[in-house]
Amino acid sequence: MNTKHRILSVLLILAMVATLCVVMAAPASADVSSVVWGPVAGGTLPFIKGDATDIYTVSFVTTQPLGTFTTVRVDDFATITFPSLTTLAVIGTETVTAGGGNLVAVGGAAGTVGIAVSTNSMVLTVNGPAAAGAPTIPGGATVIVTLVAGTVTNGMAIGSQTLTVRTSKEGTSVASNPVTICGIAVTGGAVPTLPTNAPAGTTMTAIGAGYTPGQSVDVLAGATLAAAQLVGSIGSATVGADGTFTAAISQQAVAANYYAVDGSGVGSVPLYNAVAFVVTPTVTATPATGIVASTVQISVSGLAVSTNYAVGFGGVAVDVPAAGITTGATVVAVTTLNGITSTAAGLAVFTITVPVGSSIGAKTIVLKASGAAPGFANQAAFAIPAANGSGTFTVANRSITLSPASLRAGTVTVTGAGFSAFAVALNSTVVSAPALVPAIPATTRFTTDGNGSFTTSFSVPLGTAAGNYAVTCTDSNGARATAILNIPAAPALVSSLTPATGATGSTCTAVGSGFAALSTMTVQFTPPLPGAQTIVATGTTDSNGGCSIQFVIPLSAPGFARITMTDGNGTANFGTYTVTAGPVSVAVTDGFSTVAGKYSVIWTFNAATQDWQLYDTTAGAVNSLTILARGQGYWMNITQDCTLTYGVNTYSLKAGWNLIGWLG
Repeated sequence: MNTKHRILSVLLILAMVATLCVVMAAPASADVSSVVWGPVAGGTLPFIKGDATDIYTVSFVTTQPLGTFTTVRVDDFATITFPSLTTLAVIGTETVTAGGGNLVAVGGAAGTVGIAVSTNSMVLTVNGPAAAGAPTIPGGATVIVTLVAGTVTNGMAIGSQTLTVRTSKEGTSVASNPVTICGIAVTGGAVPTLPTNAPAGTTMTAIGAGYTPGQSVDVLAGATLAAAQLVGSIGSATVGADGTFTAAISQQAVAANYYAVDGSGVGSVPLYNAVAFVVTPTVTATPATGIVASTVQISVSGLAVSTNYAVGFGGVAVDVPAAGITTGATVVAVTTLNGITSTAAGLAVFTITVPVGSSIGAKTIVLKASGAAPGFANQAAFAIPAANGSGTFTVANRSITLSPASLRAGTVTVTGAGFSAFAVALNSTVVSAPALVPAIPATTRFTTDGNGSFTTSFSVPLGTAAGNYAVTCTDSNGARATAILNIPAAPALVSSLTPATGATGSTCTAVGSGFAALSTMTVQFTPPLPGAQTIVATGTTDSNGGCSIQFVIPLSAPGFARITMTDGNGTANFGTYTVTAGPVSVAVTDGFSTVAGKYSVIWTFNAATQDWQLYDTTAGAVNSLTILARGQGYWMNITQDCTLTYGVNTYSLKAGWNLIGWLG
C-alpha cells in the first residue's frame, strides 16, 4: 500500500470514529421462568374443585427489573392467569416477596406492589421507587405470591390444570407446572354445565379426577350422602392410572346431588366434592295446536317437589280450573290463584283455556315457582335456579313466519298456516324499499294445501337499506297475515390484515367493510408498548362502505399492535397486527436496492478481524463485504445525488463519499 493509500485509510478511520452515530436496537427481553404453582410451605394437595379454602403460592423468576426509576418513575405489572372458571378475590392479607419483606401496599405508593383481580386474572402492579436507585423487583429475582384462603375459588375443571405468568417487560405467557384439581363433574343433557340441568332420564357422563388408581368408583344420587347411599349406585367405573374415571349415569327425577365414592369406602378416602343438579321440567300440551278459547291439557314432570307454581300462556297469567289438578286418578286441590302445586314426585297434570285475544303463532306455556309449600323443610336445599319449566302451544290461525327474520342479504323462506285450504295465495309485499319488490312481484301466485299452509321464498338483494319491512300474504278469500323482516345495518369491521405479521418496514393491506359510503378513511398504528398513535395511511370507502388501504409498519418494538380504521363519521374498529423483530443483517444488494446503479464502491472496517472490507460494483471484482450489519458504519462512493430507503429509515446521499450508520 503506497503512502497516499495509507493517508486515506487513516482519514477514513478517524472520520468513522469521530462522526459515526449508530442507533442500536434494544435486545429482545427473555420471558419469565421457573413458574411454580402449589400449596404454601407445609400445605397439602389435593386442591378440591369448588373449594375456596386452599392456600396457594405462585412463584416465578423475572429476567427484567420491574418498577424502576431513571429520569421518572416507571410502573410495571405482572399478570397471573388462572384456568377459566376460577374465581378470584382480594382478601387483603396476600403477600408478594422478591428476596425481602412483603411488598404489598394499598394506594400505589412508590416501591410497593398493588393487587387487583378480574375474573380469572390477577394483576400485580409493581410501582417504581420514588427516586433513582434499585428497582422495586430486581431482574433475576424470584417473586413469590402467597394467596390466602378465600383469594382463589376452584371453579376450574377437574383434572390437570396450569396457570400462566407474564410481565409488561416479558410479554410471553409462561405456563406453570400442572396441578390436579380433584373432584367429580357431570356433563350432558340440554345444559352441559354445573350444576347439571337436564330432563329426567337423560344419559349423563360423570367424570372424576384425583381418585385412587385401580379402585372401583360408585356414583350416587340423593339430597345427602347418607340418603344417596340408601338408594345405591346409579353408575360405576374403575379409576385409571392417572386417577380419573368416567361413568355413564341417568339424570334423576328429583333435584339433589351427585356423589362419587371409591371402593374402599367413605371413611378411608376423601370425598372430594358433590355436584348439585336440577331436573329440567318437561311441559307437554295436548293437543299442541288449537284455536282461541279451546281447552288444552298440560302435563308436567321434573318440577321441584311440593312447590307452588304460577302458570302463564304467551306471557299472560292464566286460570287453572278450580277443580284442581290431577296426577293419575288423584285430584289435588289448587292452593294458589292462577297456579298449581306439584306433587311429591314433581308431577302435575291440569287444563287451561287459550286466552281470548291471543295472537296467532307459537306460544310459550310457562310454569314459574312462586314459593315453597308450607311444611316443606328441605325447600332451601332444593331451591336451585332453573326449577321453572316451559312448553309450546301453537294458536292455529292464519300466520306467516320468515326464516331468517333478520338478514342483510340472501334468501328468506316464508311459511304460512291457517289460510283457506286450496286457495290461491298472492304473495304481496308492503315495503318502503323497492329493491325487495322485483324478487316477489304481485303477479306471483301459488295454491295452499289442504290444511291452508304453504311455503315459498324470496331474495333480499345485497345493499338493501337497513330497516324493518312488513311482508304480507293474502289469499283469494281475503285472509291476510303479516310478518316483519329486519334488514340490519352492516357492522363496521377491519375485515382482514394481509399479512397480519411482519417486522418494522413491512407492507400491510387493511381491508375494511361496513363503514360510511364514499367516506375518507384513516388508518392508525398503535404500538405494542405505550406510545403515540400514528396515522400511517388514508383512503376512501366505496359506495358499499368498503375499502382496501396499503401502508408500511412504522418503527416499533415487537409485540401486538393495533391497526385502527376510522371513517369520516368517527365510526371505528380495529384489528391486531403482530410486529416481529427485524433482521440483524441483510445482503448489500438488498439493503442498497433503492440506490442500485448510483454507487460504485463501499468500504467498512471490521473491528473484530481488524480488516477493511470492500464491495466493488465493477464486473468481476472480488468482494469481501457481502452483508450489512445493523450498527455498522459504511463509507459509500455515490455517483449522483439520491435517497437510500430501507424499511422506515432513509438516508440523503450526495455525489461523492458519504458515511452512513446502518440502522437496518
